[in-house]
Amino acid sequence: MDIKQLMIIEDLMTWVVIGTVTGWLRHLLFRGHGFGLFANIVAGIAGAINAGWILKHSGVVLWPGFRPSIVNGVIGATILLIVIGFI
Repeated sequence: MDIKQLMIIEDLMTWVVIGTVTGWLRHLLFRGHGFGLFANIVAGIAGAINAGWILKHSGVVLWPGFRPSIVNGVIGATILLIVIGFI
């Protein structure tokens, strides 16, 4: 594997972890609303991966390194969970 492939795997793993944590926190904060723990975690992961990929490939880079993956993941997971919360 070259460095580019390792970076893609690292980003993906980061987005999955961030999405999982964000979905779990949403479940804890808004107990009784939404679709349950599993659905919140899946939605958090989906939002983190989508936003992370879109922001990274559209050239939105806040600073170099590992931290942008975390920020992008949190942004995407939060936005998707808010949108799903209105359904």
